[in-house]
Amino acid sequence: MLLNEVRDALETLDPIVFYGLTPPSLYDEEGREIDAWNYTVFNRTKLKSSTNKTSYSDAFEVHIVREEYIPEGTDVEVIEKLTAIPGVKLASEDGVYDYMMKPGTTHVVEMLTLTFTRVRK
Repeated sequence: MLLNEVRDALETLDPIVFYGLTPPSLYDEEGREIDAWNYTVFNRTKLKSSTNKTSYSDAFEVHIVREEYIPEGTDVEVIEKLTAIPGVKLASEDGVYDYMMKPGTTHVVEMLTLTFTRVRK
């Protein structure tokens, strides 16, 4: 299944990976709440029919979230890992950067959204 393959690939690069949304609180193995702002989230965005209606294409996004900035090369590592999954391609859409302030601090959080597609037969 595509989502499992995406999760497995992303987990080789980042130990904290979520599907859909991030939970409001994160906990370590001992049950202590942790303050994590370095993680990756992925989600489906659309299911598209081909022009001749004989196949479908799944689109999904990967959001790389890092406190302060995303280290140089992280984007390419994610692209290479995901495009190694059979049939997955980087979409023709540009990657988009977003920024926010970490609540209660003066620290910037940077997020890069990359869109991928895979055709189903």
